[in-house]
Amino acid sequence: RSRGRALMPSNKLIVIVALLAALAGAAASLYFEPTIAQRLVGTEPGQRVLCCAGPGAVEAVQAAGAVPLDPRGGHDPRWSNVDAVVIGFHRDVDYQTLQAATRAVLGGARFLATNDDPIYPDTDGPSPGCGAILAAVERATGQSAEVAGKPNQAMVQLVRDVTGGAAGVVVGD
Repeated sequence: RSRGRALMPSNKLIVIVALLAALAGAAASLYFEPTIAQRLVGTEPGQRVLCCAGPGAVEAVQAAGAVPLDPRGGHDPRWSNVDAVVIGFHRDVDYQTLQAATRAVLGGARFLATNDDPIYPDTDGPSPGCGAILAAVERATGQSAEVAGKPNQAMVQLVRDVTGGAAGVVVGD
């Protein structure tokens, strides 16, 4: 099995990451936290996943064969019949989203997050990150999410899979 290189940025700064990889002469695969969350959701077709996240996480859930549900549909009894909740960074989080996620988690859904970064380094300064959104649902439910992003176990396992278990170096947060 060949050893691979993997770049795993916290957000989709593809152009910058690809440029840096090209400058370094590294042939590498890009993996994003929603893709790791896809691995956590599983591969059981038809799972109902409440996506309290941006479009990247919704696409990853669909790619896993699951059915993404939009939390902004108002009160819906389906929130008590959800297989998983995925929390991810998105700028349009609102009370309905937090309410739907809370009800689904309390109803027994697996509780997943793409990352738990408290701050997002926005172009005009620090902004609340995914961890800020996640904290609201964790506090409301009294439960902790299984987090996909760096430096959590799901990301570590992906790195091991990509590199064939070879020794490596992790740089960044």
